[in-house]
Amino acid sequence: MSEAVNDTRLVECSNISDPWQSVLCTRCGLVLSPDHQELLGIYYKLEPMFGTLAFVLSLLSLIGNFLVILTALADRHNHNMADLFFFNIAIASEFYSGVNIIGESLSLVQGQITLKESCVSQPLTSLRILTFTVSIYSLLAVSMDRYLATTTMFNVSNDNNRKVEILVLLWLISLAITLPIAFCDFTVNIPYTVCLAIIILCLPLLGVLVFNFFICKSARIQVGPMPRHGEIHTQRTVRLVTALVVSLVILWMPYLVMISYPAINGDIFSCDGYIRVLLVERAVNILAYFNAAINPVLYCVFSKTFRQGFQSIHRFSCPCLFEPQ
Repeated sequence: MSEAVNDTRLVECSNISDPWQSVLCTRCGLVLSPDHQELLGIYYKLEPMFGTLAFVLSLLSLIGNFLVILTALADRHNHNMADLFFFNIAIASEFYSGVNIIGESLSLVQGQITLKESCVSQPLTSLRILTFTVSIYSLLAVSMDRYLATTTMFNVSNDNNRKVEILVLLWLISLAITLPIAFCDFTVNIPYTVCLAIIILCLPLLGVLVFNFFICKSARIQVGPMPRHGEIHTQRTVRLVTALVVSLVILWMPYLVMISYPAINGDIFSCDGYIRVLLVERAVNILAYFNAAINPVLYCVFSKTFRQGFQSIHRFSCPCLFEPQ
């Protein structure tokens, strides 16, 4: 009997031309309760603000991270391994912002709900998590590089082939980890969610904490072997890594929890759960957009090298502002 009712609902809902209403009809029925109507009203009011904010943050991120990339390429002395991985994070942020602009453009054409229900949403999610994975493993690599440089004086910065190999390997590993999410028939389940959380969050964070702890400990007991300039550079790098990690985790954690929510709580497929998740999901998406947008600011604040590079670009682009009076 229930199957017949469901089949009847599907037929009735398929005749609704508005994709938004058709999806809601399938999940909630033809008549929404007052509570659900109120939630939808809130969503309709907030969606234009969310859309505008998403485009603004993505554009700011594209501009800011392009300046970081330009600074890294222009400075011939800015080619050690730590700065190379910061450059890689900027590349990942550029890629992430491009994916976001594509997603927001598709949502304007198709509608946010239609896009969410389509097969396109999963490849977009996979690409976003790919950039997160590349970023956090780049920060782990920076911490490892500074630890080796501090304790063993080991440095691979002069081997250009090794640099390329490391970056390519990092992207390939990240792609292999996140690729299953891109398939339309893939369902996020608890075992995969747990493995993903351990691989892309717990292990890298633990590595960053351990390496930076030993860097700080070594800096306290070291008396003479490291030159003063190298010691200062390492301390600045540690501060920059700390700022980037804190920003990455705080701003991305709600998004990572949200994409794992269906595997943990099946209530998302109920009417009430679905509408509430729509609201929260849109908000945490915007929160993650902030991360790529503020990274260039963190580079400027915590890295003297990048700060000087930004100033040089500014002088070159606006020489009239720096001419002597």
